[in-house]
Amino acid sequence: MGRALEYFTFQNKATTNSNGNELLTEKSNDMFVFDSDILSIEISGTATSGTTLFEAKVTPDGDFYSVSAVAAHDYNFSTNTNGINEIWLMDISTFYAFRTRVSGISGGYITIKGRVSK
Repeated sequence: MGRALEYFTFQNKATTNSNGNELLTEKSNDMFVFDSDILSIEISGTATSGTTLFEAKVTPDGDFYSVSAVAAHDYNFSTNTNGINEIWLMDISTFYAFRTRVSGISGGYITIKGRVSK
């Protein structure tokens, strides 16, 4: 199989609009996860407001599109959240890349980290 990247930082104390880091699910550079299925996303920070969008693409040359994740606290699906201190879950097995885009941050910062597992 491939090596497993266990933890990944999408946004590190973001205070402005940002596309963040892309998590690649195929081997094309050092930031990839090979043969993984489930991504847990932790959103934390000090911001009083801000939006996190969940986005993925299927091919290397493709565009990013909104995708749904499930909130661990109530099992509702959404393509975005305005919450801080939340955990979201998603199956990334069919995507080429995944990212969390943030916008409208005020009153602090947003950090988004992920953990992948089989």
